[in-house]
Order: sequence, then C-alpha cells, then structure tokens
Amino acid sequence: MVSDQKPFISFYNSIGFAPTRQQKSSADTLSARRSFLYRTLGIPNIAVRGSDIIEFGPGSGENSDILISLAPRSYKFVDGSDAVLTNLKERFPSTTSNTVVPQIMFSASNILDYQDDALYDLVICEGVLPMQLNPREMATHVLSFVRPGGAAIFTCFDSVSAFSEITRRYLASSIFEDLEYSEGLIHQLVNFFEPDFTHLPGMSRRPEDWVLDSIINPWLGNFFSLQDALEVANDGHSLLGTSPRFLQDWRWFKDPAALDENTTLTSAVSSYRMNIHSLLDARFTGQTRLVDEANSSLIEVTSHIATRVRGHISGNVPYESKEFGGDVMHMIKSIEDLHPQTLCSLQGLVDWSVSRDPSDLEQFRSLWGRGQQYISLGRLN
Repeated sequence: MVSDQKPFISFYNSIGFAPTRQQKSSADTLSARRSFLYRTLGIPNIAVRGSDIIEFGPGSGENSDILISLAPRSYKFVDGSDAVLTNLKERFPSTTSNTVVPQIMFSASNILDYQDDALYDLVICEGVLPMQLNPREMATHVLSFVRPGGAAIFTCFDSVSAFSEITRRYLASSIFEDLEYSEGLIHQLVNFFEPDFTHLPGMSRRPEDWVLDSIINPWLGNFFSLQDALEVANDGHSLLGTSPRFLQDWRWFKDPAALDENTTLTSAVSSYRMNIHSLLDARFTGQTRLVDEANSSLIEVTSHIATRVRGHISGNVPYESKEFGGDVMHMIKSIEDLHPQTLCSLQGLVDWSVSRDPSDLEQFRSLWGRGQQYISLGRLN
C-alpha cells in the first residue's frame, strides 16, 4: 500500500469522479426510496424544511438532490477530493446571498481536518466512514458539528454485511489478477458479475460504478459497524433509528429509567450482535436471533477472510483458493443456524475453490449481503 494514499479521495481523484452515480430511473422512484429511508431513521421530510445541513463525502450528489428539493435553509458540501467538488459545483451552483433558499456552500477539506464554528440541524456522512483509516475518530469529529436537538446520519459496514462483496473482490483478483483501473477491465468485470446483478432487484448504482467502487477501489482502512457507531455515540446522544430496524424498544416515557440513553445504546449493541447474521444474506428476513457466541464466531471468520483478501489483493500475503475454500467451509460448519439457501451459496464458493470452474459459482451468485446499514443519532445537549 502506498503510504500517502487517502481512502476514497486518492482513487476518486485518479478517475476524476465519485463512482456513486445512479442508474437511469424515474426521479419519483429515487425520491420515494429516500423518503422511506429518512422516515425509518426518524427524520420525516417536513423536518428538513428550513434546516441547516452539512454533508461530508457527498459523492455524485443524487441523494443530496433529494434533500435540497425539500427546501432546507442551507446546504454545505465538504469533500477532500478536488474532482468530486468540481462535479458537485457543476450540479449545484453555489449561492452567496442569504436571501436565496437554500444557500449552497462548498468546502474543500479532508473530514478530520475540517473546522467550523457553525453547528447544523442535520449532519450526513453516507458511504464514507467504513474503510477509513480511523473511522471511529472520524465519526466522533463529524458528530461534533450537530446542533443540540439535531441529528446525524451515518452508514455502517461490517465484515458480515460486506462478506458478499469481499468475496467478489477475491474472485475478481483471482480470476482477472490485475485490478488496475482501465476501461477494458471495467467492461470485463461488469460482464463477469452481470448474472449476480440480476439477483439484486433493488440495485440503484450503475454496474460500472459498482465495479469501480467495490472491486477496483482499494479498501485501505477499517470496517465501521453499527456497534462502532453506537459506542461512539454513548455520551450525549440518543438512537433515533436504523435501517434495517433491529431493535425492539419497550421503554415507556413515564418510566424514569427511559431517560438513560446510554442504557438504550448498550441494549442496541446487544440486539445488533444477536441479529448480525441477518446481514449476511439479503434474501431472507425475520431470521431467529442467535446467541452472541454464535455470531461472534461469524464475525471472527468473516473478519479473518476480509483480512486475507486484503493481503491477497495488495500482493503482501497470497491467499490460495483452497485456503479461501477452507475458511468458507469453516463458516458452514461453525454457524449451524444459517438459512439453508445461504449455506448452499457458501458451498458454491467451496466447490469453486477446488475446481476453479466459474460454473460452480452459480449457487453463490444470488448471495448479496445487506451492504450498508444506516443509523441516525440525535444530539441531546
């Protein structure tokens, strides 16, 4: 790994844009999807009107467009990539007059270097924290810009929800070997993963952008899980919502104990750990909760695979396919309560690891994790 590489920023500058562009679909569909997400997170559309918003790492701006259409008072974009900011300024002309609503502003800054005397009603950091070198430190810094009574939205990504993409990174590096960016490689990878995309009806990103960001983009940093977010928020913050929802909250407002937000955050961590296996395979919902010990094993083995895949792609520590297959087989044997179809998909990986025949991947191709999870946190004081 080149020591001066910055997660996301270096890669996005090298290709000239943020590969987060949406597929061509109706604006109504995207708007409805995002409105559902914000409601799930406890932030209805009406709460955005007249608010001050800051977004760290805004990508290509389609999601920002939805919030700006809800008439906040101001919207500030912060990004360390010159290429990203240039594209955003073309999409959203900046304004300097306070009489123009919303007031659009831009700041060229790495997130950890960003300083601002202002506080904001809504702070967004979407698709940014996972794979940073110090994601918890970055999350703490981002939270410092939330106004008392305001909210922050983060996205989280752990080794379990990321397993399907980690595996596809490994397959790509094993089959195509050189993952250096080129138009020809993008075309090859899109064609190779096209059967996988047919099993992802909610896929909104362009296939070529998914290939760029999930396969070719070097993942330099560390995971940032829902547990990480809840632990970062344990002083002076409350949990507003998550997507998917995983917490049953039986607090009653008249119960004095209900005012102890730290207890609720701790309870949410426990609930997350009992449900984390449900992030492995997006095809199935409502799976039975597992004891912490079982899911700790799942976290351990997927973290191990993620570490080995990173070493393999970087060229530092080769990860032979039979070793990979052995680790996947360990998953199958150690986590007995996974869905039968999930186990079948994992077995397809094991079969491929021995044969190296792409046809053996047929059962795996329908396995996608629940990718990024969203969490919203309120600042109490």
